[in-house]
Amino acid sequence: MEGLHGLLVPGGDDIDPELYGGDANIPHWTINRPFDDFEIECVRWAFERKLPLLGICRGEELINVAGGGTLVDDIKLMNPEALKHFYTVLVKRRKERRHAVHAIQIQPKSRLATVLQAETVRVNSVHHMCIGEVSSLLQVTAWAEDGTPEAVERPDAPWQGGVQFHPEWLRLEEPVFQRIFDGLVEDGERYRLGTLFSGRAG
Repeated sequence: MEGLHGLLVPGGDDIDPELYGGDANIPHWTINRPFDDFEIECVRWAFERKLPLLGICRGEELINVAGGGTLVDDIKLMNPEALKHFYTVLVKRRKERRHAVHAIQIQPKSRLATVLQAETVRVNSVHHMCIGEVSSLLQVTAWAEDGTPEAVERPDAPWQGGVQFHPEWLRLEEPVFQRIFDGLVEDGERYRLGTLFSGRAG
């Protein structure tokens, strides 16, 4: 990873519950433990160097686990009153993944609120797990209507964080979500130039 100026951890399979003290008896999607270990090592490398870091869906969950946090193995099993976060139609029909299905509330003055220039937005939802206990390195900066964490960031390095939704699909209909990726690229350039630590990234 030497020479990288930023790291994006995308969505994908479930994370091995053994890595965060989860319940292996709860049904999980496909698990690839060697890949989990590889990505966690990459994220911890980024943590140490405060490298610009963005996690998406599984990526946000993995960032939390890499920092010592835990996950909820299945949102609906843990909270029957929760929103339907996993929308089957979104998986069966790829074009539907770009559609927002519920609102999230974003913490004012957080990195995400600054980037999106909004404190409430509607997002898509293709996950059955979420953050449980938050890593001591991170703080939750956005929530769904049922209290499910939807974004995290690192207070002392707000260019490190993640979102539970998929902005790469949302941006196809709502260009504002492209700003999340533009921000990562801009922070990477500032990291390369050595100016990232001189002030809060916006």
